[in-house]
Amino acid sequence: MASSIEIDQVDHKIISLLQQDGRMSNSEIARKIGVAEGTVRNRIERLLNEGVIRITAVPDPAKLGFPISIIVGLNAELDKIDQVCRHFAGMKEVRSIAHTAGNHNIVLEAVFPSHNEMLAFLTRGLTVVPGLVNTDTSHVVRYVRTADEWRIPESAVKGEMKKLILIVDDDPDFIELTSLALQGAKYRVKSAMDGKEALAAMREEKPNLVILDLMMDYLLDGAGVARVIRENEDLRDVPILMVSSIANTEHANLLPTSEVLGVDDFASKPLQVADLLSRVKRLAT
Repeated sequence: MASSIEIDQVDHKIISLLQQDGRMSNSEIARKIGVAEGTVRNRIERLLNEGVIRITAVPDPAKLGFPISIIVGLNAELDKIDQVCRHFAGMKEVRSIAHTAGNHNIVLEAVFPSHNEMLAFLTRGLTVVPGLVNTDTSHVVRYVRTADEWRIPESAVKGEMKKLILIVDDDPDFIELTSLALQGAKYRVKSAMDGKEALAAMREEKPNLVILDLMMDYLLDGAGVARVIRENEDLRDVPILMVSSIANTEHANLLPTSEVLGVDDFASKPLQVADLLSRVKRLAT
């Protein structure tokens, strides 16, 4: 038995949207599920490479002049099953074929433009196949649901899509301690050491909250990063928790208000874990 491949909520949402419209652009999918376009592109590439999905056109036989469909159960000699399957798989009328267990060891679906073609298939196409023992045919009256309409059950999705917190700080100790606290509270965590790294990470995957240090490469560096985030159409709604030790320095008089900074909350370092988690829980969308 082939090993199963795990998918998460992001994968599930991407697949569901592509099932609705296989031509939907990466940017539209990203907008609908609230992640970066690069995340969608990478996820789709992985799903394709792992064989989880195939993006293809599914023609409707009835719309193309093949309104008659039949399901045929066949029994073939055991040592001839593969040979019989290959024979029918090569026929233009056969839409699908499977090697099965049960009353029949082969089941196929075939479509036809008229009853005459169906009759010719049943009387001639099924009688000249070496190894074929018997057949049982059912005429399809209508399809209630086709294979391409199957949806992945929620039970196949591994866990909920955890909220992503991006920590932007040039202090590796702060990043490590904050990451441990957030991961312990079941958040996903990414980090960046400066504004450039932060914006690149946000374009890759849109976070649910940014914890942003005010002073990094230079004084009030974080204020510039916050301004760029607020001016970006795709990122402006991301909540920002700004943190800094500036209140305990000689530069405290330079500290702008939260409104001027364009952030949702401001906290002085060091933060107690309970205080951090309380703020994150309140702000993370």
